[in-house]
Amino acid sequence: MKLTKVLLAASVSLGMAGAVQAESGQVQFKGTVLESACTIDNGQLDQSIDFKQIPQSRLNQGGKSDIEPLKIELQNCDNSTKNTVEVTFTGNTADFGDAFGVTGVDNIGIVIEQNGKPVVSGSPISMPLNQGSTIFNFDTYVMGDPDNTKPVSTGDFNSIANFVIKYS
Repeated sequence: MKLTKVLLAASVSLGMAGAVQAESGQVQFKGTVLESACTIDNGQLDQSIDFKQIPQSRLNQGGKSDIEPLKIELQNCDNSTKNTVEVTFTGNTADFGDAFGVTGVDNIGIVIEQNGKPVVSGSPISMPLNQGSTIFNFDTYVMGDPDNTKPVSTGDFNSIANFVIKYS
C-alpha cells in the first residue's frame, strides 16, 4: 500500500510539473534616433501627383497643364538649436528650362514652382524653421517644350523627383 501511495504521489507531481511549464519568448524593441529638428508626416514622404489626361495640343509649344499642389509639412519642429530648413529636389532634367524629365512621352517636363519661381534640380530652397510646424508649398505642372519644332508625343508618362530636407 505504501508503494502505491508513493507511486501515486510521484505521478501526480510529474503531471503537475508538465501543467505549469510554459513557453518563453522575447520582445524586440527598435527604432532610430535622428538629429533632426522636425519630423515629416509619413504620408508626405512618398507622394504621387496624377495629372490625369492632358490634351496634346495644350502642351505643344510650351503649353502647360493645370496646376497640382505639392505640400511638404514638417511637424513637431524645435527651432531652439536649428533655425533654418532647406529642401533640395533632385532628378533627371528635361532638355528645356528648369523642368524635370519624364519617361514615356517626348518633349514634356514637370515643373515644380515655389512662389512663381521654378525649382532647379540640385538647388536648395531655404526658409526659416518655425516652432511647431513648417510648411513648404509648391505648384507643379506639366509643360511642353517651347521649341515649336519639337511636338509633344502621346502616351503615359512618369517622372520622379527626390527631395532631401536639411536643418541648420
